[in-house]
Amino acid sequence: MENPKIFLYFDIASYWGHCMEIKDKLRGFEPFLFRRDTSPKISKEDRLSEFIPGEEMRTPSGACYLAHTEFPGNHIHGSVELCSVFGIHPEVYGWTSKDPRFSTVDLNHLVFIDTETTGLAGGTGTVPFLVGMGWFEGNVFRIEQFFMRDYHEERPLLSAVKDRLANASALVSFNGKAFDLYLLRTRFILSRMPFEITLPHLDLLFTARRIWKYRLNECTLCRLEQEILGFSRETDVPSTLIPSLYFDYLRSRNAQIIAPIFQHNVLDILSLVSLTSFCGQAYAFPKQCLTHPLDLIGIGQSFLALSRYREAVECFQKALSLELPKDIRKAVLIRLGFALKHLGEWENMLRVWEHVIQEAPDCYLAYEEIAKYHEHRSRNIPKAIEVVEQALSQLERGPSSWTQNVMRNQFLYRMERLKRKLSPRQWESIDLFHQEYER
Repeated sequence: MENPKIFLYFDIASYWGHCMEIKDKLRGFEPFLFRRDTSPKISKEDRLSEFIPGEEMRTPSGACYLAHTEFPGNHIHGSVELCSVFGIHPEVYGWTSKDPRFSTVDLNHLVFIDTETTGLAGGTGTVPFLVGMGWFEGNVFRIEQFFMRDYHEERPLLSAVKDRLANASALVSFNGKAFDLYLLRTRFILSRMPFEITLPHLDLLFTARRIWKYRLNECTLCRLEQEILGFSRETDVPSTLIPSLYFDYLRSRNAQIIAPIFQHNVLDILSLVSLTSFCGQAYAFPKQCLTHPLDLIGIGQSFLALSRYREAVECFQKALSLELPKDIRKAVLIRLGFALKHLGEWENMLRVWEHVIQEAPDCYLAYEEIAKYHEHRSRNIPKAIEVVEQALSQLERGPSSWTQNVMRNQFLYRMERLKRKLSPRQWESIDLFHQEYER
């Protein structure tokens, strides 16, 4: 016998599908989707203010926790005073950020931002539960930290961040372009809060890599603090443990668990200020600020990319005056030669390329540049031919390879083109030279 419950189920489903429109179906779910108070109550046992100075902050979207800390402008973090940020012209920060908008930035409204998140991988499942921002108010550096005590406080946190960024002239972060700001932008979109962060942005990770990538194996903020700023974190919580500590707090409501996270965030922001000042000084006074030859090479290449060839020449010359391995010295000489070429200092450029050949006879780029100089600048075609012949002779001594054959063909083509430019008198001098050479 057939089960009458099955027929009853299909009759109800059919009635529901045919007699109700989509709008009516959605209204049927409304009591479950849009309750008046779906947020979990924050336990009074949190006692956040006992461990983290601050108070609850009300926003149009709800409440979140606001912690605040102040430091005097002459506070020394590592080896750098915080207020020394103002000793550098904004144009220099434009070089460090590769953003020309920084040249008109008001440094008094510069905001240093750092986030602590529920994960380090990013993506839509990662939430910034703590956003710290620091700025100068007169002779005081103020840090405000917006804390999400539970997931329902994300919108209030984002609303508070949005209000604070409204008065900012520019942002400074560490890996913020790829993580912090990118994550905040994602959370604004998912929270349906229209806000686009278009401020000039100095990401110190990229700046640090340009300067110290040759000397330091990694350019993490902690490594830069130790090696560059002279600051060491003794009792700091590791970044990898921060997500798990926050989840422990959500389960236990023990505010003492997350107090080290707030201190970690404060140290991150202070390091951003000190590192900003140090990088600005490195770009403004590279020869006085940087003493390691590899650091001078890194910032010299950065100046090359910015088309600031005079500063690049000074950095490369200072690096060459210090002890360098042979292969690195050769690379620096090549960069110095191109920088002088851009400046139009032809005689100095020629001496550099000749020095390259003395130290590395198999550097065929140097032969090519010298030949170009004699062809187009000194108009000494016989001398250019002589340089090309030296390059071909050096190629004959080296091992045969596809690269060598390509370069040989290029020099032979240049030789034929140079010979077509010779005058009859110059042909005679070339013939006499070869006769003497054969004897």
